Amino acid sequence: GHHVIDPSGPACFCGARGCWESLASGPAMESWAQSNHPQGRRLSAQQLCINAGQGDELAQAAVHRTAQYLGIGLANLVTLFTPEMIALGGECCTATISSGPPSRKSSKPTAAWCRMRM
Repeated sequence: GHHVIDPSGPACFCGARGCWESLASGPAMESWAQSNHPQGRRLSAQQLCINAGQGDELAQAAVHRTAQYLGIGLANLVTLFTPEMIALGGECCTATISSGPPSRKSSKPTAAWCRMRM
C-alpha cells in the first residue's frame, strides 16, 4: 500500500502523504471516523461496518470513503499489472466488498475496468 493516491492525504508512517494504506485500511477508516465524530469517539472498523449496516450516516460515510480509495488503488494495480485475480483480506475487507458500488465506481473510468471482476 505505499503508492500515493492522494498527495494531500494523511501522513503515512513511511514518510509520504496519501499512500493507499493510509486511506484504504481498517485503521484509516477508524481514524477518519474518529476525526469526524462529534465527540471524537473511536470505533473499530468492525463496529463501523456494523453501524453502517444499521444506517449510521457517519459509519456509512467512513465505509464509503474507504471503499472509494480501495477502488482507486485496485484500478491502479489492474492498470499496472493486469492480474487475473486480486485477493482481498483484512478487517475492512467485508465492509468494502459489501459496499461494492463505490469501489466499482472508482475503478470504472479506467481502461483496466474491462479486466476487473469484482
